[in-house]
Amino acid sequence: MTPLKIFQFLCLVFGFVDLTRAADCTTCTAMPAGNCVTNQEMCGGAPFYYEDPQITYSTSGGCRTVTLTCQGYDNLYIDGVTPAFPDGSDGGVLINAADSADPSTLLVVSSTLACDATGTWTLGGQPVGNEFDCQVWTPVSTTTTTTTPTTTPTPPTCTTCTALPAGDCVANQNGCNGAPFNYRDPLISYSTNSAGCRVATLTCLGYNTVHMDGVTLSAPDGSDGGVLLDEKDDINPTSLIVVTGQVTCDSNGVWNFNGQPVGNNFDCQVSTPIACT
Repeated sequence: MTPLKIFQFLCLVFGFVDLTRAADCTTCTAMPAGNCVTNQEMCGGAPFYYEDPQITYSTSGGCRTVTLTCQGYDNLYIDGVTPAFPDGSDGGVLINAADSADPSTLLVVSSTLACDATGTWTLGGQPVGNEFDCQVWTPVSTTTTTTTPTTTPTPPTCTTCTALPAGDCVANQNGCNGAPFNYRDPLISYSTNSAGCRVATLTCLGYNTVHMDGVTLSAPDGSDGGVLLDEKDDINPTSLIVVTGQVTCDSNGVWNFNGQPVGNNFDCQVSTPIACT
């Protein structure tokens, strides 16, 4: 399907709605419960020991999943916090549990959570927070030399960038970067490069003259004129212009265009927009 057909389909079904404003189901991050583990505070119930779970990421249907694993003896729980009580003061969410009458039987419990379209971890459709702990009656470290599970590294910062439409320029048609252009949201799609970092592909459509712009870090409102990512023009008023550009997320969690850091807002400046028909 051509970019024009895609654009017209979006116009027909959604009106001039920017679908890229939806949250990304690849952005959830699972963290150890921190305060419970560090201070052995009674976040969920004494006399358990609190330990960090082993955290392993994967994907399912294009969305991020996480598998949490705890191990210990006698009694064992995997707990998470609720979005309403991120400190665990409401007792949290019981994710999984196991027990054994044999104190020498090693218990290993795992559960997998899914990241939903709002960027929230869910268990069986129920939203949970992003902090998790193991509650262990007898930890492995006190009974055996087996290494206690360690937390896998969190995703690299270069996977965290998010590209957004330029907002005020598009909503109010303000002259953020030069009249008499019409401001439109770009089509935005994500991919990952060979280094495992996020890449955003931006596409602008229109006639006569089309500019693709981003904001600078020093002037995120576009007041300094922003950054010109690409432009094309055609004197034939019926020739559709398609402008495509890419920005890459760097190790600081900042978009880069040709090595230059840029902000996370982008717009299309079009002299003659495509009509939604």
